[in-house]
Amino acid sequence: MLVDPAVLDDGELVQQLTAWGVVARVYTDPLRALLDMGAHAPEVVVLSTQVPVGDATRLTTLVVTELALPVLLAVGPGETEAAGPTVAAGARPMLGRPYGAEELFLALREVAPSHRPHREPLRVGSLVLDSAQFSGHVNGYHLELTAQQFSVLVRLAEHADVVVPTEELLHAVWAGREVTPGTLSTAVKRVRHRLAEAGVADAIHTVRGLGYRLDTSALRVA
Repeated sequence: MLVDPAVLDDGELVQQLTAWGVVARVYTDPLRALLDMGAHAPEVVVLSTQVPVGDATRLTTLVVTELALPVLLAVGPGETEAAGPTVAAGARPMLGRPYGAEELFLALREVAPSHRPHREPLRVGSLVLDSAQFSGHVNGYHLELTAQQFSVLVRLAEHADVVVPTEELLHAVWAGREVTPGTLSTAVKRVRHRLAEAGVADAIHTVRGLGYRLDTSALRVA
């Protein structure tokens, strides 16, 4: 649950979080958010320093003490001083504004790890991808990937040895956001680099005009 009176329409942010398995609801009115908490049972509340200090501290106190939920405070430029009372009430200043989908996702994952749905790690040869932890390994070597890069690799691994069309990858990873194929090619380039660091070369092939394919022959167990 995101409470921010300055956010009138953040459909892009909601779409991206949805693509990563997070159900997000945005509220401009803290009172309406409080009233809806019983119906929607949020796991984490994200609160902006744009909420008036009195309302923010009261909401934080109720959520932390009565509902035992974490409250993450999103602090914008020049708003550090205004955040003080809300932090004292129990909010955690873990986010910046304007919001970044990846930053927000990682913060949510950190404070509510037990609420993520359990999924068995995806294994393709020596590649192991754990979507619950957003972590990947090749022959025990940890892959340093961003959330988007990880999502690209998961999609390719789910369809190993099959060409995954560019449009399908863009939709699956960026959830309809206006991004270009160049954004995808950059992400794939970084994934290739990380795999090469782990000693795996030529695992991802570009099929011109179509998309990308993960080659399982390059992922033999060492």
